[in-house]
Amino acid sequence: MTKRIYLGLIFTLTSLNVLAQEPKIADSTQNTNTNFHFQLTTVTQHKFDMPAPYTGTNSLTKPSETQTTLTATIFLGIKLWKNASVYVNPEIAGGSGISSAHGIADFTNGEAFRVGDPAPKLYLARAFFRQTINFSDDVDYIGEGANQVYKTRAKKYLTFILGKFSIADFFDNNTYSHDPRSQFFNWGLMSNGGWDYPANVRGYTVGAVVEYGSPIFKIRAASVMVPKEANGNVMDTKIGKANSNALEIEVPFEISKQAGSIRLLGFYTNAHMGNYDLSIQANPNQPDITSTRSYGRIKYGIGLNLEQAINDHAGLFARASWNDGKNETWAFT
Repeated sequence: MTKRIYLGLIFTLTSLNVLAQEPKIADSTQNTNTNFHFQLTTVTQHKFDMPAPYTGTNSLTKPSETQTTLTATIFLGIKLWKNASVYVNPEIAGGSGISSAHGIADFTNGEAFRVGDPAPKLYLARAFFRQTINFSDDVDYIGEGANQVYKTRAKKYLTFILGKFSIADFFDNNTYSHDPRSQFFNWGLMSNGGWDYPANVRGYTVGAVVEYGSPIFKIRAASVMVPKEANGNVMDTKIGKANSNALEIEVPFEISKQAGSIRLLGFYTNAHMGNYDLSIQANPNQPDITSTRSYGRIKYGIGLNLEQAINDHAGLFARASWNDGKNETWAFT
């Protein structure tokens, strides 16, 4: 019997990332009343023709294929009162990943969504309020950026965030591997792969975040909504039965005067999930995970995230994560 192994090659043909922003002035600490940023990202990927004798609905397709995604976001921030601000981000997204983002466990384009219809859609990505309470007179210059009106922040502070956002905006950050619009495309590199982080089909949720920061450590916690269905766009309003919670501790350090940090993340999710064991017991030949969905299902896990700068232009990073794996994948893994 002859066994053959085929290797499918997928590579990026085109990647354009345009970010309109105010030039940073390192010696300026003057805060602004408003800020405006715009980002446009387009990714084109190609897959060569490949033999695949066992092909299903969630497999890579056999023929050669080229697909393009496009996302464009407006980041508008407005200062309210002392250390308070509000941010609104309308966004448009369209296109499709290779084989509609199926067939690869860690998909190769972090800008591809499993939304079915590839036509561009306009929606509200973020709309949230942020209030910071400063606990010291000493300040750090953090710079002006997207969704960041204040250029300075006290070395010790407490921040509250409430509204619609991506939980990945505040958790599991990494200088080198976190944003597929400007860094690695792969889903397994933009966040901890074992963290089934709560989000609708486009990556956003509604909830609250609180963070305490100091020069020694930062600790942040969040409680947010989850979708009604796996990879769904409608959020479950039964928040007593369906919610996701995260806690992360971040410790900065230096090696040879180069900055580094370690982040330890824990998460706990309740949702109307199906159970893998029960679905196999009910129908061993053709398990149906959706037939076992029920409230009371939980998923929990941990993630470890490391980064270390080598110089101003290069650095190292590593991620490791785990979840219990008993109940249905709900939003991201």
